[in-house]
Amino acid sequence: MPIITIDGNIGACKSLILENLQRKHNQLISLEPINEWEKLLTDIYLNDEGYFNLELRIFLDRGFIQSNNNTIIFIERSSKFTRETFIETYKEKFTLQEYNILNYLYDNADNKLNKNITEPVIYFYIQSSPEKCLDTIKTRDRSIEKCVNIEFLQNLHDKHECCYENAYKQGFPIHKINSDDKTIEEISNCIMKHIYG
Repeated sequence: MPIITIDGNIGACKSLILENLQRKHNQLISLEPINEWEKLLTDIYLNDEGYFNLELRIFLDRGFIQSNNNTIIFIERSSKFTRETFIETYKEKFTLQEYNILNYLYDNADNKLNKNITEPVIYFYIQSSPEKCLDTIKTRDRSIEKCVNIEFLQNLHDKHECCYENAYKQGFPIHKINSDDKTIEEISNCIMKHIYG
């Protein structure tokens, strides 16, 4: 199954873009199961604990989305971006053993080391300013995100930018779309135009 990923910071409207791709363009999508992760996210955002438990669950839920048919699937957040943004952001919250376990798992979800893994055919990085992301977070008003602040979003933004730049320089099939001045429909149309012309 050809995989296309939609990556970006918390609050970059990835879910809304994917839902629009499904609703308006009849595309197959896979969203992050935020409701299933609510307890784990609460531990992180409100209690400053459980970082390894969350990242392990995310890997187990999302690290091996594969299929043998030829239908394109759009997935929310790639393993590559998750590893280089969230794992690195939370690095000091893990024990050395936990950090090594997560890196081992992500190594085995990488096509360079595991030829059974299908790499995304295209990565779309939805670039959004930390301020815009914070506005989105406040508007959608998820209780588990009440403690997300601008400093945290800026840190994640910087890591997303670095991940994008490194992937671009290494020749990954990656495209950046700045979403700050675009509607969800415009972003979706841009994605579809890039894929299908």
